[in-house]
Amino acid sequence: MHEWPRFSPDGRRIAIGQGVDTDIGIRFGVRASDLWLVDVATGEPTRITTGNTSAGPSWSADGRRIAYTMMAGERPEIWSLPLDGSAPASRLAALAGTPQRAELLPDAHSFVAQIPQGPGAGLPQGLYRVWSDGSARIDTLLVSSGGGVRPTYPRVSPDGRWVAYVDRGTSDVWVQSLADHHALQISATPSDDNRPVWGPDSRHVYYEQADGMAVVELRTEPRLEVVQRHVIRGFPANAGYDLSPDGKTFVVVSPIRPSADVFVAVNWGDAARREWRTPKPR
Repeated sequence: MHEWPRFSPDGRRIAIGQGVDTDIGIRFGVRASDLWLVDVATGEPTRITTGNTSAGPSWSADGRRIAYTMMAGERPEIWSLPLDGSAPASRLAALAGTPQRAELLPDAHSFVAQIPQGPGAGLPQGLYRVWSDGSARIDTLLVSSGGGVRPTYPRVSPDGRWVAYVDRGTSDVWVQSLADHHALQISATPSDDNRPVWGPDSRHVYYEQADGMAVVELRTEPRLEVVQRHVIRGFPANAGYDLSPDGKTFVVVSPIRPSADVFVAVNWGDAARREWRTPKPR
């Protein structure tokens, strides 16, 4: 089992999990694994966690640490690991619930946490902005109730202003403001439960759907709206993907080989520009 890959902010490394689902992990919807760093230039992997208890890596803006979900005994917690070896991994913030995923914000003082519906008392199902500055502050972004949107796979934009996520019920993709909580469904076709990723300009969202890679261009001022949508067909079958910080390269996890190989699709920008030369209906 491979977790979804994540490029470092400088594009030189990829964080990825590899392991097997555990009984406790399945219970809470967390894929437990060990986290690895892969050097993009050499392909050399380095394991950074042990115990098959870690998943869902998220990079800090300076690339110096990784936040992740760790199974701590009978429940998941959000932990942080400095990559320079200056300190051991530690819990990032205390949460009264069962956090499934965490996304670090560029401010270095907070993260977005996904709380799924599941066993255990605590925060209701939804998305929360959790402050790790010692204040114990938690801001509610979205609470799922009454058959509404059930957010999963949150991804924060590079400028720290927006969070994209998938509705577990419909597989539609949404974008929400972290400032005023205004949200907009941006998908015209469901994502087939694939995670959204941001372009480096914080105005393009990519996600895989049945007929290829969907690209949604957004306008954020004076209000959030969809400018246009395209589908780039022929995107390779995969078990996970991410877009490099320069917006030119996708990393794709092969769904076929049982090894830990990671394949990099180059010249993504050229392929996208060729596709976009022909106007398409929104």
